[in-house]
Amino acid sequence: MLHIYILHVTFLVLILHRFDRRSSSLCFLLPLLCASYLVAGEESSGAIYNVINFGAVGNGRTDDTKSFLRAWDLACRDRTSPMTTFLVPSGKTFLLNQIKFNGSCHSSHIHFNVLGNLVAPNRRWKVSHTANWITFRDVRGLRIDGGGIIDGRGSRWWDCVKKKECINAPYGVGIFACKNFRMSGLHFRNSPGKHLSLHAVSGAFINGITVDSPESSPNTDGMHIKESHNIIVNGSSFSTGDDCISIGNGSQDIDITHVKCGPGHGISIGSLGNGDEMIHVQRIHVSHCSFVKTTNGARIKTWEGGYGFAKGIIFEQLTFESVVHPILIDQHYCTGLICPRKEPIKKSAVHVSDIHFIGLTGTSSSHAPITLNCSRIIPCTNIQLKDVNIKGAFGIKTQHSVCGHAHIKQRGTIVPPITCLRPPTISSPYA
Repeated sequence: MLHIYILHVTFLVLILHRFDRRSSSLCFLLPLLCASYLVAGEESSGAIYNVINFGAVGNGRTDDTKSFLRAWDLACRDRTSPMTTFLVPSGKTFLLNQIKFNGSCHSSHIHFNVLGNLVAPNRRWKVSHTANWITFRDVRGLRIDGGGIIDGRGSRWWDCVKKKECINAPYGVGIFACKNFRMSGLHFRNSPGKHLSLHAVSGAFINGITVDSPESSPNTDGMHIKESHNIIVNGSSFSTGDDCISIGNGSQDIDITHVKCGPGHGISIGSLGNGDEMIHVQRIHVSHCSFVKTTNGARIKTWEGGYGFAKGIIFEQLTFESVVHPILIDQHYCTGLICPRKEPIKKSAVHVSDIHFIGLTGTSSSHAPITLNCSRIIPCTNIQLKDVNIKGAFGIKTQHSVCGHAHIKQRGTIVPPITCLRPPTISSPYA
């Protein structure tokens, strides 16, 4: 029980630290904290549904999917206590095909306790519309924890994507439309696609997870957050072939703290605006994170042709070690063979504004550690840099910054120095 209370105290400290910044988030998250205290006190008295008792074998070869679904069905329908536990016991490895754990459940809190290991099929499979290997949908008060490994065994998918025989690979674990969600202590590795996806999640605390996949694995983001709000990610480590954490459209009030990233593509806002999409992203706070030998550090990436805004984004107290692009705003993001060669191709852009880079230090493996490549259509506004000191790695001495179409403000020492031609003032309809 001690570890549960420590987790809750950590949660409280994080919330109080942000009280002045976002009082609205505090009002939402405090009930979640109080509820978690109540659940911790009732945990020992709730019903436990051990998958072994429902026919699961756990030898890593036998398909245990149906046994997991039988156990989930009863756990979800349990009316006897406010807390039910779905137990994946230690010392065993459970093979699961594509599976959905659907709500809504009668119990107000479901504890999905992963002490053993979960593995995906060691082959490609037909992907349903959910595009996740494991999906949790519409489950309130869901807590997933334990020291188990969730292994997506994605190497065959990576080969397929690299050869362009597959358009996309399935995500590992998807959390969809869940409220008051918590996760801690899990080890994700080798997902076919993104390891963990939070979509339409309201209120979440994720602490102490690790994600590990090869640097060469395509599109294996550690975590992707989309259309979600009031999310805290703390004390976690990501080694991936893509973004350590990516934040998509419709996200707001996201706090990411004490995260280790590398290898990978950094912590990214975006990509945003693909397909001329309307964008709403705001109040994102990334602090006290470290980046080691990543391609990017603090990144915002948008496509030409999008609409809307990405604003109120703070990157502070970050450290970089041999990072190619420690600070990057790229409003001409594009992948594939159809990228336009000239700008402007589109007549609209996502308005990027109120972006703060504070106390960022370390080394870069490129000659341009700071790149602000903003849109000529709607320039970036109120881009603030304070106390930034990024020097060359591997003996690189000549460094400079790249800046275009951005209104910037500087405070303290900025290394390398940055100058940006002031673009014409254009009023944004999204300010």
